[in-house]
Amino acid sequence: MKKIILVGLVIVFALSFSVLPALAQNNNNINGTLNNINLSVDSDVDPGLLPDSPFYFLKTWAEKLQETFTLRSEAKLQLMEKLGDKRAAEAQKLIEKGKADLAEKILQKYNERLEKIKDLLEKKGDKLDKRLEQTETRIKNRFEKRNQNLQRVLEKAPESAKPGLQRALDKNKMQLENLQQVIKRKIENRDKLNLRLKQKLENLNQLNVNSEEENLNVNENVNTAPSTP
Repeated sequence: MKKIILVGLVIVFALSFSVLPALAQNNNNINGTLNNINLSVDSDVDPGLLPDSPFYFLKTWAEKLQETFTLRSEAKLQLMEKLGDKRAAEAQKLIEKGKADLAEKILQKYNERLEKIKDLLEKKGDKLDKRLEQTETRIKNRFEKRNQNLQRVLEKAPESAKPGLQRALDKNKMQLENLQQVIKRKIENRDKLNLRLKQKLENLNQLNVNSEEENLNVNENVNTAPSTP
């Protein structure tokens, strides 16, 4: 037991020295953040350590550290997407290993990740502006693909475990739909705001044109007025 604790502490310190400097640098450059945490939409995500590992807590600790030190809204959003995908991939592996009870718990963690993504989009989604459509497509592709994989694997689970797993998966599907509705609402609000700004600009330009025409008319009247003898 002491050896396990000692190894765990060594890994924790190693993660501290490797993760913190990278994150500090990444927050100065969003592109650096995206590259270093490898946020591409992978069709097959390697879940890494699974929740049945005694060292799984180190993985979640490192993730919390990443989340804490990732400050830019877009980088945090994509990090949360990546971590949500990890939870789903973990649940898939656990189902394949026959550990349905643990998989159901991880599906709940997956749902919590989707909820966090939704909350972040509610609060910070306006900052994405023109990237909202790209964000919508990326999230849709990532999580619909993951849910399809989970549904396929779930069919092979023990009959006694299927109802609980299906409920958890259905809840995640509903959460994904809610998340997509948030993005659509943000896009609609942005488009309405842009339209109002465009109309105000056009009205302002028209006022300037009318004012210039009035000034020209005044000058013409002054020039053509008969002089007093």
